[in-house]
This record gives sequence, structure tokens and C-alpha cells, in this order.
Amino acid sequence: MNGSENRPERNVSAGSFTALGAHLTWLLIGPALLFVLLYSNATEDASWWSWIDIGFFLVLGWIIVARWVDQRSGQSTTADGSPSTWQDFRHFVKVVFPSALILWAVTNVLGNYFLL
Repeated sequence: MNGSENRPERNVSAGSFTALGAHLTWLLIGPALLFVLLYSNATEDASWWSWIDIGFFLVLGWIIVARWVDQRSGQSTTADGSPSTWQDFRHFVKVVFPSALILWAVTNVLGNYFLL
């Protein structure tokens, strides 16, 4: 007798992998890339509109799109594990976008005028 006969068969759809990828993107991968880009922006001799800045805004947009995809999947959760609502998504965008813009401006000022 095989032990696998007692386990229920899992039907994993591509949508759940998409939701997982989106969740990991906006929660871990995207913010890590943003901080690497912010560090690079502050420590490298670059102008206000360099390739680092373009990369920063592309990653920021990627994070927001990933959060939207995660929300649309119906599997999105908040930090405490409760189901996420569209109000949570709007709050995320209202906090993350302005915060990222402020951090970008501060690192540009530091990198262009004070640290180098």
C-alpha cells in the first residue's frame, strides 16, 4: 500500500503561481531592488536622471503592478494574514509611491551634493 493514496490530490493552477510570484515581488524582491538602486544612486557619481533613476522608477512601477496582480488573484493577504481588500491596495499605493519619491529625492541630493 502506497502512502500517497491517502493524500488529497492538489490541483495547482498557473494563477496560483502568478499570485505567488506577484506576492513575492511586491513584498520582498521589489523593495530589495529599490534599496540597492537607492544605495547606488547615493554612492555613484550620477546626474538626477541617470539609468539608476530610470531603473528605480521601473522597479517602483513593477512593485505596484505586482501588488495589483496579487490583489486581483483573490489570494492576497495583509501582514497579519487576513484577506486583503481593495482599500488595502489603495492605501499601499498612497503610502509606497510618495515614500519612494521622497527617498529617491533624498538619495539624489545626498549623492549629488554631499557624499561625493
